[in-house]
Amino acid sequence: MFRCPKCHQKTLDIIHSIDLPADARSDEIAVQSVACGACGFVGAAVYEESRRGAGESVSHTGYALPPAEFSALDALLASCPAPSDSACACAAHRQLNQHTGSGYWNGLRGFSLGESFSMDFFAK
Repeated sequence: MFRCPKCHQKTLDIIHSIDLPADARSDEIAVQSVACGACGFVGAAVYEESRRGAGESVSHTGYALPPAEFSALDALLASCPAPSDSACACAAHRQLNQHTGSGYWNGLRGFSLGESFSMDFFAK
């Protein structure tokens, strides 16, 4: 469970998630759809982890999404037959696995990301 940025309850859950290949910065990248069971807030989240250099860094950031775009992202993520396989060649992986010319993952390009928030985890 995560804290919802709208109602501040510990009721935000990851609905669907897919792993993407590493990029020039991160060893692990996951794109997630998130929703609050208390107030109905919906959004996207990006988990990035790097184990390069002297230490490990982790970033887990959420973004508000308009409901229609959340539905589209959630359906896209749910359509993947192998969400934990970063080498999957399904439509969801192909659409979300976009990189800049310098080799960095290009984020959730094409989605109207709202305000960002920290994905604060709480054990159930």
